[in-house]
Amino acid sequence: MRIQCTSCKTTAKLSDDKEGAKVRCPSCGHVYVARPAGARGSPSTKSSDTKLMIFGGAGLIGVILLMAVMSGGEADETSKIETLPELVEDVEMVDLTGWDSPLVGVARSIHKSSFQRDRIRLQRLLAMDRIYARMETTEERDVIPGDWGVLSNDKQIIFEEELINSMLDGAIDNLVATWKPFDGLVLLETNEEATVRITLEPRNTELGVQTRNIEWQLVNVNGRWKAWAWERWISPEELRGELVARVSSTNKITLSDGSKVLEAEPGPLDWVVGTSAEERAHIEKLIATVCAPDTRGSDLYSARQDLIAICRPAIPALLTKFYELDLEGFESYENQTAAMQLHQSLTEITGYVTTFKAHEALGATDERRSSGVKQWFSWYHRRFKRFKCEADGAPEKTEEEVPLFEPRTEQERRDYERALREAGNN
Repeated sequence: MRIQCTSCKTTAKLSDDKEGAKVRCPSCGHVYVARPAGARGSPSTKSSDTKLMIFGGAGLIGVILLMAVMSGGEADETSKIETLPELVEDVEMVDLTGWDSPLVGVARSIHKSSFQRDRIRLQRLLAMDRIYARMETTEERDVIPGDWGVLSNDKQIIFEEELINSMLDGAIDNLVATWKPFDGLVLLETNEEATVRITLEPRNTELGVQTRNIEWQLVNVNGRWKAWAWERWISPEELRGELVARVSSTNKITLSDGSKVLEAEPGPLDWVVGTSAEERAHIEKLIATVCAPDTRGSDLYSARQDLIAICRPAIPALLTKFYELDLEGFESYENQTAAMQLHQSLTEITGYVTTFKAHEALGATDERRSSGVKQWFSWYHRRFKRFKCEADGAPEKTEEEVPLFEPRTEQERRDYERALREAGNN
């Protein structure tokens, strides 16, 4: 049974046959009577009641002893005094909510199994029916865990394989396989469900990335805890740190032609929290279609419209692809065309205008291409946290959201004003 110290509330484990015995708390040294946690007269009883019982019992024993002395040797005929319970010292402390608790242990096992690529153990730690229902539910279709059993064996195997592959992915934004737990806490526990928050550190310390947190949702399946949902949790301290980093990373730059713009160093970006593995795969497929040099006509238009409809979750992936093209260079016609499509898609989603141009015929230079990419990342660091899509009630765009740009020629001014009009009509 589990007992709890009446002084410091430390939880401990004791065999059931020791109920009623006196125990010494291994944490604070307080001696108390062992009762199951939550039982009448257990640690939940107020300390004042306990003290009253002790003093009352001591008084009763005193009265009995006095009667025995006054009886002149007739103590054998009086009521026998019950022997006080023995003091039990070997109390095993139990961690119910911290790092060594069973629930935190489940989350730790998932991270370890993913890192070791132990597919069989990982599969046993996941509630596939719940995960399937969560991932497949859409606005048009409500999927329940029971639908998992209706799937054919082949479809179940394919779903499990894709899910586990996504958890084994070595990308830095995958918080399962590439991050190592070092602290944990149970936030909520009922008989059926629990929520656990795990603090992580990157397994590759050379990346220079700070700690992160992930929250696991667990469900009790026939006495075994399994995970069915997980997402990144951003602490207030982490949020403040990201805000400081965003502000400090943006710089006002004057280009060689005198244009003044806001830039930030580009780099790979994390997915929006809550973006499912299926949605990520869909976004990446749409971006690949948009960037493919042989995509034309309705296929190109349809892919871009889908990205615009997805809106906010697509932005980090579009910018990451932009960053990758910038690393490769814009010398090839294919990269120039792909960059133009990414730029146009981002402009249609956000309404933001930069000086980026892909082709020399439009006035592009290496400096302007590189600066255009950095201008997009400046927008991301300054605006993305508060950005909402039009359907989500986003406020009308203002001049403040347009980067500072001063045209140097009449032709440049006309091109700039035309770009603003086109963005306003989209």
